[in-house]
Amino acid sequence: MGNLHLKAIEMENFKSFKGEVVIPFETGFTGITGPNGSGKSNCGDALQFVLGAKSSKSLRAQNVSQLIFNGGNRGKAAKSCKVTLVFDNPKGANGDRRLKIDSDEVNLTRTIRLGRKGNANSAYYLNDRPSSATEFRRLLTGAGARGDGYNIVLQGDVTHLATMTDRARRKVLEEVAGVTSYDDEIRKANRQRDKVEQYLEQITILEDEINKRLKTLEKEREQALKFRDLQKTLDEARMTLMHSRHRSRYEEIELVTEERGDYIGRLEVIGKDIESANKEELSIDEELAEIQRQMNEILGDDGKKLAEQQRKLEIEVETRKDRIGELKKSINESEDESEVLTAEQEEAKEALETHESSLDSARAILKEAEDALAEAAQAEEDARDALDSGDKAVHELNRAFGKSNDAVDAAQKKANEAHVKAELQELNVNLAQERLSEFEVALEEARLNRDDLLLQGEELDANAPELDRTKLAEELSRIQRQERGLLDDVQQAENTLREAELSLVRARGELETRSGSKAGMARAVKAVLSLRDSGEVRGILGSMSELCVPKDKRDEDALAYAMGGGMNSIVVRDDETAASCISWLRKNKAGRATFLPLNRLQSRRPGGRAVMVSRQQGVVGFAFDLLEYDDSIELAVLNVVRDTLIVETMDVARRHMGGVRMVTRTGSVVEGSGAMVGGSAHTNKPQFGGKMAGSTVVEKAEAEVERMRLVAETTRAALSELRRSEHELRQRVSNMANDDHAFKARAWKEDLARSESSFSDAESKVKVAKNKLEEAISIQNASLEEAQSASSEHQLALDAKEQAALALQEGSPEHLSRRLRESLEQRTGAERAKLAARETLSGGETQSTLLSSRISELQRRIDEQEAIVSKAKSRIEEMDTEIIAFQEELDTVSEAHSQITDEHSELEEKRITLRENRAKLRANLEQKSRDRETMKKRISDLTLQIEQKKSSLSELDIEMKELNIDPPSDDEVLPTVQEAEASVRTLERRVGNLGDVNMRAIEQYDEAQERCGNLGVDAKRLREHRESLISLEDQLESERTHRLTTVLEIVNKNFSRVYEHLQPGGAGELRFENPKKPFEGGLQMWARPPGKKSGLGLLSGGEKSMAALALIFAIQDYDPSPFYYFDEVDQNLDTFNAENIASLCRLRSESAQFIMVTLRKVSLQLADHHIGITHAGDGCSRRITDFGREQAIDVGEAAFEELKALEETQEEKKKLDDLPAVSEMPKAPPEIAKPASLGGLDIEDLLGDEVDEETEIVADSEISDDLEPAKDKTISSLADRADDFLEDMEDKLNVAIPIEQEQRDILDARDEIDEMDDLDIDGITDDVE
Repeated sequence: MGNLHLKAIEMENFKSFKGEVVIPFETGFTGITGPNGSGKSNCGDALQFVLGAKSSKSLRAQNVSQLIFNGGNRGKAAKSCKVTLVFDNPKGANGDRRLKIDSDEVNLTRTIRLGRKGNANSAYYLNDRPSSATEFRRLLTGAGARGDGYNIVLQGDVTHLATMTDRARRKVLEEVAGVTSYDDEIRKANRQRDKVEQYLEQITILEDEINKRLKTLEKEREQALKFRDLQKTLDEARMTLMHSRHRSRYEEIELVTEERGDYIGRLEVIGKDIESANKEELSIDEELAEIQRQMNEILGDDGKKLAEQQRKLEIEVETRKDRIGELKKSINESEDESEVLTAEQEEAKEALETHESSLDSARAILKEAEDALAEAAQAEEDARDALDSGDKAVHELNRAFGKSNDAVDAAQKKANEAHVKAELQELNVNLAQERLSEFEVALEEARLNRDDLLLQGEELDANAPELDRTKLAEELSRIQRQERGLLDDVQQAENTLREAELSLVRARGELETRSGSKAGMARAVKAVLSLRDSGEVRGILGSMSELCVPKDKRDEDALAYAMGGGMNSIVVRDDETAASCISWLRKNKAGRATFLPLNRLQSRRPGGRAVMVSRQQGVVGFAFDLLEYDDSIELAVLNVVRDTLIVETMDVARRHMGGVRMVTRTGSVVEGSGAMVGGSAHTNKPQFGGKMAGSTVVEKAEAEVERMRLVAETTRAALSELRRSEHELRQRVSNMANDDHAFKARAWKEDLARSESSFSDAESKVKVAKNKLEEAISIQNASLEEAQSASSEHQLALDAKEQAALALQEGSPEHLSRRLRESLEQRTGAERAKLAARETLSGGETQSTLLSSRISELQRRIDEQEAIVSKAKSRIEEMDTEIIAFQEELDTVSEAHSQITDEHSELEEKRITLRENRAKLRANLEQKSRDRETMKKRISDLTLQIEQKKSSLSELDIEMKELNIDPPSDDEVLPTVQEAEASVRTLERRVGNLGDVNMRAIEQYDEAQERCGNLGVDAKRLREHRESLISLEDQLESERTHRLTTVLEIVNKNFSRVYEHLQPGGAGELRFENPKKPFEGGLQMWARPPGKKSGLGLLSGGEKSMAALALIFAIQDYDPSPFYYFDEVDQNLDTFNAENIASLCRLRSESAQFIMVTLRKVSLQLADHHIGITHAGDGCSRRITDFGREQAIDVGEAAFEELKALEETQEEKKKLDDLPAVSEMPKAPPEIAKPASLGGLDIEDLLGDEVDEETEIVADSEISDDLEPAKDKTISSLADRADDFLEDMEDKLNVAIPIEQEQRDILDARDEIDEMDDLDIDGITDDVE
């Protein structure tokens, strides 16, 4: 049984191959060769054309037409090309085939045809049936024969792999290990975590706003509850008043009806009494007539006349007296009636006035209700308009909020970059200062050396040597020894002095850094504080380190690092004081300082994410809360520390890093941008108490410099004295030997020239260093200004974000719906008030008419009674006069009659008695008649009252029915109307005292409380989801790191083995730059050829190529393929190395097919099979037939060792089986839905739509990137489309049948997700659409 291998490449009009050309291949090692430009590399292009190119440049064509035979030098260009790869696909030992096609031979074909408009159509065929690039790729990937793998090595690949960066080389290993799939899941998890963080930040903002709102609503709610209870009690009191009025009116009707019945009964009795009295009077009259007859019989005519006259007079007097009595009684009754009527009239007037007042109140309520109704209608219309345009408005607000978020991020990024740049410039300034100090020291040394030589020159100028040369020589030798000793002492003292000065410079630089990162800051702070102490400038409060101290000693370091350079900021009372100090500093060149004028500072309390993080476990609190300071400098403290949080450990800071500045108790700083600062504690750490951080070190350094300067000066003085002695001695020696003097003079000149040169060099270096320092300071100032500007822009962006968030909340559908409900409720209440007012006015006008009529009627009756009284009084006066006259006449007649009637006294007495009885009876009868008339009138009045009261009761019933109030039950205990009215007035007064009450506060409070609870639940769920995402990221990161590390171990073993095989005696190794975090560094390729030093940078081009080829073979060993194609990979190698490469290919060809395009003789000698490609000068490539070769040497033993190495590689590769398969790795969960509690904020729009598209880049798309630039498509005309259609139909008739069309449709439907894989970007489309 054989292995899968390429049997042949069948080409038709492909590139330089004209017509049909078949290139056969066999198993083993095949070499392809031919003259330059013959087209031998086009065989590899044909192979990639079908399999799918690894890159768009590998086919070496600018457009698709260059893939089709262009006609050569004299021929006609073809319109199509076709390439078929024929694979031998035998069954393996287990019965499976490498290519998952049940066929011993598999043909993979791709064609391209040009249309009339130059557009190209591409088609794929698998064993002559229509297929697609996707199917090709899946089939070949399963067999390990991918077109984009390292089984195909093209010209330049080796050089590229040898010269690529370490990070690019790590990317190659990632592709080999297949860990790129983890990146997508990690990015998804990161993206979801960012979204969760944003949700949490929004929830925190909402929680803060809702909690503030709850505090306000709580008071309003209490007021509303009190109002509701009072209103309920008032409604009940009003209902009770209605019931009391109803019962009162009903009882009044019953009482009046009962009284009327009483009067009717009494009227009947009086009627009977009058009838009986009339009968009795008639009987008395008959008896009197009888007596008068008897008397007349006795008296005669004169007596009769007198008696008759007396009787008449008596009757007249009695009648008038009775009449006067009746009139007086009538007057009394009329006056009583008048008083009653007047009282009733007053009551009616009061009732009318009260009723008119209630009508005026009703009219005012009606006017207010109409105004409120109009206002509610307008509010409802506005709310509905806002809701109708809500989606667009909310979208605009969301977009504005998103833009503000982007602006904040951009400003934050810009500010961070500016601050980092400023810090770098500060370091540059410090370095420039140190270099300048070093150069100045060197200049001083050069100056001293020059001065010494000048002194020596002065000595040489002396002459007249002394006679005792031996003694002088000994003395000179002694002095020189002392001089060397002193020189050593001077050198040591100067070195110590330089070190002390450098230490002083560094300490001062550190002091400046700690005091605010600005040149001269520490000196300026000391100068300003001295101004304060001297009283020269008033209003200077002191530095921040003096004015505030930590509340807890444990937080001292953390707070010091949190404040940083701000500790040395100087607090002043106003900006005028600050300006005076700055002017003084500039005038005296005392440096720069930061001032905090209290009257101009603007700081705000932290909010947003900082507040959310402050509530987490492990967070000590905000820095300003942990400091003890006077309230008057609170703005200055907030300006320095802002929203910095103090946390327990670095783990806590890492857990919450991003968007907020945190400082651990050990002094490590985590900036909001993600930058982290920390390490070992510095001796000059910031400190509180008014003493500048590092000032003690500076003082010690200054003292040490002074001490060493004194030592150096003393030593120099001794050296100078010794040199003077030496100079005098040399003069004496010079006088003794002029030859020695000349020699020394020449040596002195040479030394002086070197010294002058050194001095000039040192002086120029100092000048250059000063220029650089000035330039660095200028750049630093510009960077500081840029950082301050960026910070201002960031603050403005934050303010804009807050405004956008507020506008978004107010424009939310929930807020608009609440406004609509409130307007509807307001409108309903106004309509109800309007209806009640109209009903009150409608019924009130009738009541006013009735009350006015009642008052008029009572006035009429009062007038009638007054007229009766007046008439009766005048009548009484008249009757009194008449009685006097009749009485005088009666006295005369009685006296005359008495003389006649003595004898008739008996009858007379009887007659008088009867007459008296009759008078009494008549008076009684008249009284009863009057009583009867009075009763009739009273009954009439009571009847009218009953009708009026019934009408009033009916109106009250109607009003109660409209208010849904049932009449009171008989057994219900009710207060009097006066008591009920008093209760209502009291409650109305209490309700009125409450003023304007927000009744929506109860519902709003409950809604806000519920919303707050929902936010808490959502926040908890989001935190849990965030933890799960962090855990998932850690798991994915661990798995991909383990997988990549494992693959590196395998590939590294292969690389070491292959490199040692290719370079006997050499060694090679692959290693990560950052083994603990391999994805943060690159992949280093270390190689040491025999006899050379290690390091890729020290190797020649050929040696680098050998290392790159070793890596390629190592990757191939990890991911073996059934065949390999090399295109002139030995071109840049010497014969020895080329032979090693060919030998390795020959060795490996026992288990896989190797095809190499080569011109090297040694490679061709080792090849099993040979294929020659040539051309005859016509531009057409041809295969040379009967192309022989020498048999290769037996490499059995080497083949056995190579096979054993491959087996070890496969055993090592099994380690990956312990890891989960890449397809089974944990997946990021679906993106979390928007929390229900954030219904008012569309977080999806706020954060922007995030679409996770996984697009598979295929060979055709990559080819088309470089083959032909994308062109704008326009709609073709109808005629052009008809021509194209006819041409396409002719092509289809030649190459396809309807069955193939159906098969294509099935394949297209199955692979619609990968439809783009079958299209060339430059216009190549499928044949069948």
